[in-house]
Amino acid sequence: MSRNNQSRTIVSTCENTASAVEMYIRRCLFDPNGIMYSGIDAHTNAPFDPDFITPQKVPRRAAFDPWSYWTYEDSVLSMGLYIDALVLKYEATGDPVCLNQAKEIWDVIKSVYSCSQVHGIGSFLRPYGGYYGMSGFMEPLGTDQTSTLFSGLYRYLPYAEPQTAADIRSVMLNTLDWYEKQGFEYFYYKSFIHRYDPQDSRSTHANSFYLPAIAWAAQTDTDNPKWQGHLKERLSMFSSGNYELYPQGSSQPAFCWGSDLDMLHKILGDQFYEVFTPGLLDEAFERLLERLSTYEEPGTVRRFCPESIHPDFKPHIADDFDPQKGLGFAYTHTRHHGRYRPRHEIDFLIGLAAIGYRKEDVSGRAAEFLSHRRVVPDNFTVFLSDDYDILPDTVHLYARSVGVIMVGWWRNYWFLMKLAKDAEIYLL
Repeated sequence: MSRNNQSRTIVSTCENTASAVEMYIRRCLFDPNGIMYSGIDAHTNAPFDPDFITPQKVPRRAAFDPWSYWTYEDSVLSMGLYIDALVLKYEATGDPVCLNQAKEIWDVIKSVYSCSQVHGIGSFLRPYGGYYGMSGFMEPLGTDQTSTLFSGLYRYLPYAEPQTAADIRSVMLNTLDWYEKQGFEYFYYKSFIHRYDPQDSRSTHANSFYLPAIAWAAQTDTDNPKWQGHLKERLSMFSSGNYELYPQGSSQPAFCWGSDLDMLHKILGDQFYEVFTPGLLDEAFERLLERLSTYEEPGTVRRFCPESIHPDFKPHIADDFDPQKGLGFAYTHTRHHGRYRPRHEIDFLIGLAAIGYRKEDVSGRAAEFLSHRRVVPDNFTVFLSDDYDILPDTVHLYARSVGVIMVGWWRNYWFLMKLAKDAEIYLL
């Protein structure tokens, strides 16, 4: 069996899971106003009890209202992925209901954006606590969130009605312009400035949003030469080696959502391969394989704390943990038994397949990893839900919360189904 046929076979085994995920998303992952929840309780299939979400379990930046933080942190990220998935499903199946649902999600996104404009034209706030709670945070979207938003909207644009398409283009351009006027940087939870700079360790998120968005703006806002200038400058960063497609030792590639790479490839056309040469793609793929090789346990899982494999290991919180310092992530300071499955690695594999790179091999690998999540909602937590009882309290949340990972899985499923449908185009 060829790798392509194998990937189709594996993806087809996910069909029942995909149907169950879709029903779960529609039934459980939206608040009364239509905003997607970032994370809900897999034990109850509803938002967490506020008493369960403590400042010790989530970063100190949300100490005054940790429930709103956790429940809506990645809401816009999820809605971007969901629109992306709905359009991919439409392209794979022709089901017109998908486009109606995408329009419903866009209307919510537009409302969140509109509520943000009091803080400046183009500003886009995270909707913590819903429409009525977000003003208490005044926190802009991070570049990981704007990345999925832009990719989803870009994919939906050709199918939107003329006025809707005009509104989408306006929101996309104004939002990008807001970041550009600040020098492509923003204050992240009053803790540090996230910069689009090769020296910033978080530049993977930055590239995922800024570079495809800048390329789109250069193609769309042709009367403004600044976008072409930014595009030339940022592309040269990859040509010179200042940015890498898959930084050595990183858990995330430069384009960590898959559709961001696909979007950039579609916009740049032949220019894409002038920058992202076969050599750079091969290097990124080899580093991805190195990363995937660390998922060694049965079922392709990886231990958050490798030392926990020893029988005498005892979960504990590191002596230097102080929830009032830095970002205060409890899970980075808690040594525990938690295990997790690949996530951004799968996104990048599918992104590579979408641009035609070793399509049979990489799509087959992605499909295989995708097939390991089967039970809804239990298999869609950050850490394996099976480990819940042996985890310390500080990380219980991560083996119980579902949201973004589930929506991302569903997007990846339809991404692969769309690629399978277009096999005659993508096969090398």
